[in-house]
Amino acid sequence: MKKLSVLLKQNNISLSLAVYPVPGTLKYDVVNNKQVTLWNNFCKTNCFKFYNLMSPFFNMLDNESFSAVYEKVYIKDDLHFNKEGNRIIADNFLKLYLK
Repeated sequence: MKKLSVLLKQNNISLSLAVYPVPGTLKYDVVNNKQVTLWNNFCKTNCFKFYNLMSPFFNMLDNESFSAVYEKVYIKDDLHFNKEGNRIIADNFLKLYLK
């Protein structure tokens, strides 16, 4: 990622990074996990913008079980988001982007 950042800077291209949870992260980790810390710190000197998209998914766990959230936002037996998961990402990305 550092090499990518340097290459983009050399070509006057801004780098932005987004993080969001895969199912294992959502099930076993916390909202402010090592990935958030790592990429947020990296972006302080290497990115135009850092987008943390963990919260909307972890917030769902306040009212629902992991299994219910998984079924709602991921493709069955997969780590990719379904239509609803992608809608949540898009809505929350746009809120952060437009700030």
